[in-house]
Amino acid sequence: MPDLNLNWKALGKVSGPDLAESRISLHHAAQLAACVGQILLSKRPDDSQMALSFLDGVMLGEPLPQDIRVGLRLATCCLEIQNQEGVLLSEFPLSGHPRTEALAWLRARLGEFGVNAESLTLSMPYELPPHPVADGGAFPKNASAALSELAHWFANAALLLAPLATQEDASALRCWPHHFDLAVLLSLEEEASPEQTRSIGVGLSPGDGSYAEPYFYATPWPYPKDVDFPALPFGHWHQSPWVGAVLTATELLQGPIETQRTRAEAFLAAAVEACEALLA
Repeated sequence: MPDLNLNWKALGKVSGPDLAESRISLHHAAQLAACVGQILLSKRPDDSQMALSFLDGVMLGEPLPQDIRVGLRLATCCLEIQNQEGVLLSEFPLSGHPRTEALAWLRARLGEFGVNAESLTLSMPYELPPHPVADGGAFPKNASAALSELAHWFANAALLLAPLATQEDASALRCWPHHFDLAVLLSLEEEASPEQTRSIGVGLSPGDGSYAEPYFYATPWPYPKDVDFPALPFGHWHQSPWVGAVLTATELLQGPIETQRTRAEAFLAAAVEACEALLA
């Protein structure tokens, strides 16, 4: 019998609420990878020029014409430049350094690879949660346990969400730097307009204004109103201001370590099915 937990990384060494500070600092760090695509690549209709993908523990920006990518290694909060084969070309540990130093390093190193990066800035079309690094402070030191735990959450999410991204009418698995969530969008009909097309967003948030801890979610769009929400095997329904099935870290970690993956998989399968029923 195959091991259902193969490649799953056990969660719970750091409690969900205790990850908040490191999660926000990583959110700000990820902008250093996202801004490369946002500033140096042409704008796309879906704004995916700024999106990140998750591969082997790294949030990677979109490829540049020079066949290199800028990414953030989550477990070490380290900025990386890789080639298209995933070979590390250069790195800059962010811990103990302000964003200005990291941005200067990034401009210089990209220049060495033939990228004109003088226009590179951290000016992005959205606001981030407040954090001292946004005001010139250095990225925190000695947060290795929390960073590793967050990296495990994202790695596990990628493991469960990647099969969804292979379905017909599914988007690529992406991390959007605004919310810092890793998600797939399942379209249930041919697109008429983003406001009207029925769809289901399925993903992992490392925590946000709704929950101060990581959580898996499935959100139906448009949000249903005045309905009876289907029962879920785990988790609960979040109903305001957004609607979605949610499985928080606290809820997932109530079960045995050995069942973490199966519980998360069961939740996501039931949540997607429930969203489909709500949108039918």
